Amino acid sequence: MQGPPHSFLFKARVTIDGVMYEGPEFCTTLKDAEHTSAKVSFTSLSPDGAKEDDCLYKSLLQELAQKKGLVLPVYATNRDGPPHMPSFASTVQIAGKCFMGQEARTKKQAEMNVAIVAYTNLNEGNESSVHVNAYI
Repeated sequence: MQGPPHSFLFKARVTIDGVMYEGPEFCTTLKDAEHTSAKVSFTSLSPDGAKEDDCLYKSLLQELAQKKGLVLPVYATNRDGPPHMPSFASTVQIAGKCFMGQEARTKKQAEMNVAIVAYTNLNEGNESSVHVNAYI
């Protein structure tokens, strides 16, 4: 482990049948890191793994906001197109920024798409401040 003893950060890996799964973020407790990597492995192995993995980002974005003491994400979704073939585009406001996701055929998927964009963007800025990288 590296970094000061009072602020260790953890990231866990799970190996199942020779395939390694890793949580997408660093956690403040070992237990949270283990749960995150287990959740990633579970969603990857489930029949609707890709959809479940995308759902994970809405939760991760909310958790990131809570950890940083930010106002929770606010989603806005616009519908376009004919009734038989709608198209949805979502935006999310968080940390004083507005992010836009890829259009989708459902409101839920549009919100998932924008959550991925926002989480990735905000977490990339966070990685430079990571001091400890503890793997299991």
